[in-house]
Amino acid sequence: MWKRFATLAAVLFYVASTSACLLDPSKKNPGDGPTPKPAGKFKDLSKKDNVLNNLEQAYLQRNVLEYRRLLDPTDYQFFFTDIDPNKNPVPAVMTRDQDLAVTEKLFTVKNDPREVISLDLQLQWEGATWVKLPADSAGGRLRPWWQATVSYTFNIVTKGTSPATRITYITSGLPRCQFSVAQDASGKWHLVEWRDLG
Repeated sequence: MWKRFATLAAVLFYVASTSACLLDPSKKNPGDGPTPKPAGKFKDLSKKDNVLNNLEQAYLQRNVLEYRRLLDPTDYQFFFTDIDPNKNPVPAVMTRDQDLAVTEKLFTVKNDPREVISLDLQLQWEGATWVKLPADSAGGRLRPWWQATVSYTFNIVTKGTSPATRITYITSGLPRCQFSVAQDASGKWHLVEWRDLG
């Protein structure tokens, strides 16, 4: 299982290791990989489910600003599962700043072999069951968190210098992610933890 996450992490690291410009997602060639579902709308963060909706929409629309709004400014962390640090340059845990740097480049790199020509994240979040995790200062939670585990698909295709050098990553089966959200002082929900469970 670690090979799948090592491959995904390597693709993300490869794409993120370049400078960023605006990406024109309208330039898609036949055979560029799976067709993402049509983009929907961003929703107000007054509900827990809307965090997952907006996460999916941020990826589908490659919207860095909306993605940034989702991540809690103090507690957010992303966890890869089963990453072998001896064989992979991507850390097993990313802070908010690290995640934003990688995601911004993933969304915006252009005119480069690492340009992402197809990107699709689909979360099966409708009807997700949220479990309350009470505040636990010893465990690092200074406020209650709510947690849901959902299945997802993630597909990415890079431009490459030719079709033969494209990198294509398509999830197999139905991997799962565990998302934890918490409210800020204004009552808005934000993502505090994203765990890729495989």
